Amino acid sequence: MGIKNIAFLFIVLLTNILAVAEGQQTGVFYGVVSDTAGYSVGFATLIIPNTKYGAIADRSGRFEIKVPAGKYTILVSCVGYKAIELTDSIAAGERKQINITLAESVENVEEIKVTARADNTGSIQRISVKSMQAMPNASGNIESIIKRLPGVASNNELSSQYSVRGGSFDENIIYVNNIEIYRPVLIRSGQQEGLSFVNPDLVGSLKFSAGGFDVSYGDKMSSVLDVTYKRPNENAGSATVSFLGANVHYEGVSANQRFRHLTGIRYKTTQYLLSGLDTKGEYRPTFLDAQTYLTYNLSSRWEVDFMGYVAQNNYTFVPTTREVEFGTFQLPLRAQIFYEGQEVDRYFNTLGAIALQYKPSDRLWYKLIATAYANNESETFDLLGEYNISQIDYNNRDSVDKIGVGGFLNHARNFLNNYAYSMQLIGQNNLGENTKLRYGITWQTEQIKDRLKEWEIIDSAGYLYPYHDNTIQTLSLRNADNNIDAYRLMGYILFSKVFAVGSETLTLTAGIRSHYWSFNRQNILNPRASLSYQPSWQKGLLLYTSAGYYQQPPAYKEMRYPSGQINKNIRAQKAVNYLIGADYLFYSWAHPFKLTVEAFYKKLDNLIPYRIDNVRSIYAGENLSKGYARGIDIKLNGEFIKGTESWFSLSILDTKEDIPNDSYSLPSHPDSLIYPGYFSRPTDQLLNLNLFFQDYIPRYPSYKVYLSIHYGSALPVTIPFSNRWDNVQKLLPSYKRVDLGFSKIIK
Repeated sequence: MGIKNIAFLFIVLLTNILAVAEGQQTGVFYGVVSDTAGYSVGFATLIIPNTKYGAIADRSGRFEIKVPAGKYTILVSCVGYKAIELTDSIAAGERKQINITLAESVENVEEIKVTARADNTGSIQRISVKSMQAMPNASGNIESIIKRLPGVASNNELSSQYSVRGGSFDENIIYVNNIEIYRPVLIRSGQQEGLSFVNPDLVGSLKFSAGGFDVSYGDKMSSVLDVTYKRPNENAGSATVSFLGANVHYEGVSANQRFRHLTGIRYKTTQYLLSGLDTKGEYRPTFLDAQTYLTYNLSSRWEVDFMGYVAQNNYTFVPTTREVEFGTFQLPLRAQIFYEGQEVDRYFNTLGAIALQYKPSDRLWYKLIATAYANNESETFDLLGEYNISQIDYNNRDSVDKIGVGGFLNHARNFLNNYAYSMQLIGQNNLGENTKLRYGITWQTEQIKDRLKEWEIIDSAGYLYPYHDNTIQTLSLRNADNNIDAYRLMGYILFSKVFAVGSETLTLTAGIRSHYWSFNRQNILNPRASLSYQPSWQKGLLLYTSAGYYQQPPAYKEMRYPSGQINKNIRAQKAVNYLIGADYLFYSWAHPFKLTVEAFYKKLDNLIPYRIDNVRSIYAGENLSKGYARGIDIKLNGEFIKGTESWFSLSILDTKEDIPNDSYSLPSHPDSLIYPGYFSRPTDQLLNLNLFFQDYIPRYPSYKVYLSIHYGSALPVTIPFSNRWDNVQKLLPSYKRVDLGFSKIIK
């Protein structure tokens, strides 16, 4: 054996001896960094001051620090969270687990902070909310955050309703503490809505999915908003006063940490905003609600919770005049309307829920929830309008010629009572460190009483519409007396597992959901699955895909014909959803950023066509059409300015539907049939762009400025009073909105 080979073997042997010796003299700190809600905090920085030792957690919050035996102080920090220090010691050869919890920092991102995706499945986006009152928006509702997310569209700043990836307003579900939240039925305009259910002052965590969500999140076809109220750790409160109303909330915990309470009261009026509308008159909107959430630990294993809610929304409007200009450059027109009468609307909602949770071990828990909900709505108006239409001079805006005169009379006496009672049992088994089994079953009864009487008459010079030789007939007559008494039986089972394949990480989620409704005696099954992949070759990258059935039993509005009668043979609408996406967390200019890209395709069947009148959806009441929705959503968010979070999002959408064998003929060619084929759905908005930007005064971070810009391309509009659901035109102009806000944090 040569001298070189002997030297090489000696070096290898010496290296192994030193490595073994070093391993015997060192230890390893390992664990997970999470937030106060229990979700992982990716890419947190862990540093041992005055040493060379430290680590950066991966996107799941996991970390390892290899150090010599001894006692150390570890500094843990992450953007958007308060830095903490912890001291611990480690022996030679020891592996010690230290799980770290970070609290969110009010200093860094005060209003909105969008963090990494929850549970690393790619289907749910987690949003933390702080001080919603400082957000530049007119409604003050938490839904104003959702409208800024990719794939979400809304062209009415006063409304809490939104459409997601081409779906209707009624294809979105909202949960608060595992309880499904209902929306009013008779709402027809944004100024009537008032306060949405969710109180921003009480929110502890907020999760949203625009598609691809798992079976635990219900049977809607488009999106889910999952809200969890706070669990106070100290006594605190807040109060806000503005021209639009006032909010107050108080939270606290008992000395023994067993009883926690959270209460919020809100008052809102949009009178000053509505006075700027085209229709002049006396607006008297008043909206008031109160909520409370109480928790009490009976023991280390048992806990009881109570949530109560009561809301009274009143809207009174006495119109006087309206003036609007329209027409073309060659033929500019002006319409003047003079009103008599008034509109009076009342919406009263109550909800009570009590939950009992049993946790026999850290790996197993059960929760039993009983809920009662009552909703009473009334919509009454008699509005007489006398109008004249004239041509105007383009230069001086004076009337030069009368085009037409006439009048109209609108009448409504609509009353709806909705009562729902449910009992829900949910549970979760942690079958292993990376394996979970979740399940639930719900029994729900519902009673709906609907009294609907609504009509309109148009009387113009020379004709009455609709015209009849002998009698006066009404336009858009809706006259119904509906009663529904039914029950639902729902259940699901969900399996999730994290696989470690070498240095790669795969997360599989799969489950099935069942829903039986006694009204139409239909039982539906919705299987869904998702798979995510964290490659080792690119830190911060998450690739994911999902597919599943999303069959939606009809809501009450969807089963009503335009005349007001209900269709007892209505069936569930169907959607098969395919999604592929990627999240990439990275640093640029020494600041953290996240890029999210999702592409989706939804195959739709058994659709119920509808048209939108302001924010009211008028449904065909029948399963008439099939369709599709496809598009791509892109979002970039991060620290464009150090210590603040801003974002830019872009959504491209194409959604169409087709009524098979539908045809019509023109009066000029009555014997020639025209088959329209696929036509745009009411939410077919090609382009949606959002920009939210935050900044602060240097050296004075408590003074902040917020800029929000929104652009939405034109929306299709169905011709009013048409019997053809395909009769749509691109009439609405593009939607442009800019909001600017300022805030000062006072401590």
